[in-house]
Amino acid sequence: MPPYVLQNKAIVPFIIDTNHHQLYYDRLCFFRCMAAHQTGARRCVEARTRALFRQWTDTSVDEFDGINLWELDELEVAHAFGCEKCGKQYKERKKLIWHEKRCAGDEIKRYYAGGVYHPNPTPLEVLADEGVPVETDFV
Repeated sequence: MPPYVLQNKAIVPFIIDTNHHQLYYDRLCFFRCMAAHQTGARRCVEARTRALFRQWTDTSVDEFDGINLWELDELEVAHAFGCEKCGKQYKERKKLIWHEKRCAGDEIKRYYAGGVYHPNPTPLEVLADEGVPVETDFV
């Protein structure tokens, strides 16, 4: 990296493990950035980095090829992983995989904004709210 990047205190390069004073050879840079962002720390983020990595994939660190730009949309470490059969959500991918092996899709979960379902009013209810009298005999 150029010296102006390494000397800039606003940029955390994450090229050397500060605990062991060795270069990083794994491809966990995205997860290190997420860990630093979540913890607010510039050092000692390895435990959180590994935890975020395990939430996203079951691949070993040695076999992991890194994150590509087109994968950023599907990579939602901060969000939940949802079952396609029933909609139940988990924070860790491994728990979703465990659930999907046993899910029959018969207990469908729905999540509503604010936690409560509020159906849209019918056109007749909207007219009544506006003070327009409607005779229901013609409907």
